[in-house]
Amino acid sequence: MRIVLAALGVVMAAVWSVAAQPRAVEAAWQAFWRADSPKAAAEDAARLVAARVPFDEAWARLRQGRAYARAQTGERPLRATAPSGVAFDNRIEVPADYDPARAWPVRVQLHGGIMRQNPEEGRRRGGNRIPGEPQIVIQPFGWNEAAWWHAPQVENILTLVDRVKRQYNVDESRIYLTGTSDGGTGTYFLGMREPTLWASLLPLIGHIGVLSNPTTGADGELFISNLVNKPFFVVNGMRDPLYPAARVAPYLETLQTAGVPLVFRPQASGGHDTSWWESERGLYERFVHDHPRVAHPPLLSWETERTDRYNRIHWLVIDALGARPSDAALADTNTVTERLAPDFGLRGDAKKDKGTRVVEVVEGSDAAAMGVRAGDRLIEIDGRPVTDIQAILAAFERNIGPRITMVVERGRDRLTLSGRFPPEARAGTPRTIFPRRTPSGRVDVVRRGNRFEARTRGVAAFTLLLSPDVVDFAAPVVVTVNGRTVHDGPVARDVATLLTWAARDNDRTMLYGAALPVRVP
Repeated sequence: MRIVLAALGVVMAAVWSVAAQPRAVEAAWQAFWRADSPKAAAEDAARLVAARVPFDEAWARLRQGRAYARAQTGERPLRATAPSGVAFDNRIEVPADYDPARAWPVRVQLHGGIMRQNPEEGRRRGGNRIPGEPQIVIQPFGWNEAAWWHAPQVENILTLVDRVKRQYNVDESRIYLTGTSDGGTGTYFLGMREPTLWASLLPLIGHIGVLSNPTTGADGELFISNLVNKPFFVVNGMRDPLYPAARVAPYLETLQTAGVPLVFRPQASGGHDTSWWESERGLYERFVHDHPRVAHPPLLSWETERTDRYNRIHWLVIDALGARPSDAALADTNTVTERLAPDFGLRGDAKKDKGTRVVEVVEGSDAAAMGVRAGDRLIEIDGRPVTDIQAILAAFERNIGPRITMVVERGRDRLTLSGRFPPEARAGTPRTIFPRRTPSGRVDVVRRGNRFEARTRGVAAFTLLLSPDVVDFAAPVVVTVNGRTVHDGPVARDVATLLTWAARDNDRTMLYGAALPVRVP
């Protein structure tokens, strides 16, 4: 009798275990969806792996994503503390008609004035965002010690987007980054350091060249070639006293030389403001619509000087740096030739004959070419007498070209001189944009079906994240590096890899079934 009861107990225990396991797995899934951070989600992912959740089941549930309930709408604070302990008073604005049944686009907008601002001023500041279509708007908060190009601020921005994705139904293919003034400059920075999230980047009245100033304290090395991975829409004003379009344009030409997809919209009457917004808004929003994020781009290029952060772009992760005999010659586009302001070449002195006396003629200038010399006194310009410096300036403004005529007094003689006018902008001397202080490594990789062709410089090892969306796991995967085959064979799908990266990325469209480590020959 005891033997029978004992056997029955074993059978009942087995039945209970089988019945309880689905409930435990379901509880682990719900905990995974409720996790409030990638770290918490990783712990729940480990429980799912331990429960031996089948790959296909995990894949299907991750593609479907969490169930979203109705959430708070309107504008409200979204405070966050970075791992470094820095507190940020950010804001979020959710449309009143937000419906969790559909995925919503997200704009992350970076404000200006960051180098002048302290935390208290920031907390008192009102919203300064540009208006736009119905969308979720995230407004991070920064100040001079937590600027957009500082590590704690990067952590803040990435944390904000992750938190919003966990609470609201976000369209992962339509999260874009924009900013005005310092915020526009910060948009360039994040494009060079953390671009994976963004569908497109739209810097307004900013200047990438600001980041080359060592006083900004930009975090680490900056590489223009990293900007090729995302499309840009850039606006600057022609009359901007800080970052005029003419001064920004040579830097944008450098970006285009590197292969950055870019639209530039200089505003003829624009100053350091967004007074032009209503006339540009349609083009701006059309650009956003026309450039959804590609979750698995077929071509990636990434350069970094470190492997603890800023070492990943989508499905490429740089694991170890170091020169290799097989290194390829990858160009470093990092110089700019700025245009010098148009200069006719005359220098006067208001104290010498009321400014009509020439005290200097710039060598090689239009004034020098037409024969003006230091010591000459200007008598007439284009047939009109000039008696002081204001009259000279007025004569220059009246002349629309293509030539100018001057009468000058030289000693006892009066001479009539003629030459080209107005002066043209001249090219300056090419100079380096971002200094290179630390050795870095770069990988350019193209994916064609199951074939990956990489060219590397200064990289010892990297990882390819393989997604079932673009890779056929039933066929061999072939990887060549600098012309040599380093892998040719099958790669098994792995549920641990799938769940680990899903916990980290919190992204239904960017899932990876395997991680393939690659050693550079």
